Amino acid sequence: MFKPLNILFGFLFFTVMMLLGCQTNPAMQSKSYTPKKSDKLIEEHSGYRIYQRSDGSYYTYHKGRITHDHLKYVHSAALSGKKNMQALLNQHNEMITFYMEGFDAPYTYSICGNSMDYDLEISQRNGKFVLSYKLTSTAQELPELAKEMGKIHEFASFAKQGIDALYFKNYKTVINTASNDLNLYYRSGKKYGFYGSIVDTQTRKGVLLKLQRNRHGSYDKLSFVGDEILLQKGALVGYYKRTAIKYKWLGKFKGNLARFELPNAKYGYVSKWDKKEYYDK
Repeated sequence: MFKPLNILFGFLFFTVMMLLGCQTNPAMQSKSYTPKKSDKLIEEHSGYRIYQRSDGSYYTYHKGRITHDHLKYVHSAALSGKKNMQALLNQHNEMITFYMEGFDAPYTYSICGNSMDYDLEISQRNGKFVLSYKLTSTAQELPELAKEMGKIHEFASFAKQGIDALYFKNYKTVINTASNDLNLYYRSGKKYGFYGSIVDTQTRKGVLLKLQRNRHGSYDKLSFVGDEILLQKGALVGYYKRTAIKYKWLGKFKGNLARFELPNAKYGYVSKWDKKEYYDK
């Protein structure tokens, strides 16, 4: 009398497992596969391979099996710890992401190659912007550097010239040189743009910082989205140096792909590396 229930529960369990499998790895193949001679090897990392077929489609390959097939876009994202994210698009323009293990951790960028860290500050005095720095830590045990620890040095001062606000990334007026973004951004009235960047020269007594001016841009909005800068002109947006300013809406980059909507109601993904667009069908 329990046989029908057993069959029903078995069917439901199988269905659920299949659905879960499709969500995490929709193109996983269980049979072993040997790449053909005509298949071109695109990338190889820690046993993971990406091949391109003669018809232009891609597949990912690991431990003798195809893990994702019939892809129209593949590209590695930035390293994250010991993982490397793969962002994929299948033929239905659906995004698939997975991590490849076994990578070395990325290095930490610092403006000072000899492990000297400085705090940079933007302040205002007598109608001028003032840039200053102070040494906060160093790996070098030199008497000259020990004396410099914590001392404030001004290295640039200039008139506002219509600029209402000057700041570093994320609207900060104080950052450390360990930051990978030492650019200056400004607001003038209702317009936003780029003012310049801070560069350094190493000496035995420390670092000589200077402001390299390169004021440009006039945007209705300038926002910081993760590691990217989102610019807006009128009703259209785009990521700085990543995409054109042509979208009605842009999502965050996931891997190397950002979801978009165009003013004509077309949807798709745009790649940050070559600005190529992949449209929904």
